[in-house]
Amino acid sequence: MSQIGKLNINGADELTGYIGTLTLNADIVCISTGNGGTGNKPSHRIFARRANDQEVEIGAAWEKVTRDSANEEIRFLSINLDDPSFATPINVAAFPTRNPGEYSITWRRRQDRNAGSNR
Repeated sequence: MSQIGKLNINGADELTGYIGTLTLNADIVCISTGNGGTGNKPSHRIFARRANDQEVEIGAAWEKVTRDSANEEIRFLSINLDDPSFATPINVAAFPTRNPGEYSITWRRRQDRNAGSNR
């Protein structure tokens, strides 16, 4: 997995940070929707903050739970970003770091399960 950004808690219902790749560089704001991300409803809306302080919605996030090697519960955000300039939506995850209130945004290319099976 590659780290492509960070989020920090900035109030009860908001996280702020950035996402940066070779083609994407955005300050982002992640605002709670108040519904916890059940079903198809996201737990957060993601906005890119432009230079003139306008915010443009570029995605949504859902709260998820996984377990680490010690079977400890880890809560993270599964984030889907989309924009007309993207060829396809970008799926990333924000996992808590060792610093309280900080999340690391990571990305991993999906593997084609059929790759190499044409032998």
